[in-house]
Amino acid sequence: MLIRYIKNGYYIPPIHIGLFYFTKDIYLSTSIVLKLYSTNYFYWFSDHFDFLPQPYTQLKQFIRFTDTGHIVSLLYHIDKRRYLPLAYNVHFVISAGYWFGKLCLDMKDADALYNDDIIRWFNDSITYSIHILPYMMLLYETYNCPYEECSLLFTKNDLYYSYLWLYCWFFFIYVPWRYITNDAVYSIFEYNVPNHKKIIFVGFIHLLFMISNYSGNILVSESR
Repeated sequence: MLIRYIKNGYYIPPIHIGLFYFTKDIYLSTSIVLKLYSTNYFYWFSDHFDFLPQPYTQLKQFIRFTDTGHIVSLLYHIDKRRYLPLAYNVHFVISAGYWFGKLCLDMKDADALYNDDIIRWFNDSITYSIHILPYMMLLYETYNCPYEECSLLFTKNDLYYSYLWLYCWFFFIYVPWRYITNDAVYSIFEYNVPNHKKIIFVGFIHLLFMISNYSGNILVSESR
């Protein structure tokens, strides 16, 4: 029974508390443990996937666009002033794109497993947290932007860099992964999904970046 709780990451919440106690940074501590949940999941359950020989299926935790959110969170922690617009836009799209796809396009959660070892409610809560908590924290930090030049953030250049982040993920991570493994990653990109649905989803993602950048500009303007 104990190993089942370990496999599902029940030991991670105390780590979250400890990290926050020592860092006094809720964004940093939360970003670390959200990535730790993903790492824990693929460490224990990667043998249920067959798109690559073991243990290489664990690489899947770095392939999804959501996983780039962990990277941009790290960049934001290193230089908050420089990476605030990029982190805000990326996490906005991760959150809005996930919920739009799930609620409106009936997209299934990527890599969700259903077996006796999985504690479904706990893993679902982590998945939902990954797709909402980072953005909510960035929403707060954007509205409370402490920099003198806040009004200069979320420009067209910031939007272009956000699109560049998306295109780099698609061409340098997603396309090679799809070619090598034939793993669609997202159910919306499966071969049996009508092309018009894919086009709608891709177009919506681009629109989300525009909405995000515009909303970020409004927030930093209000913060002054």
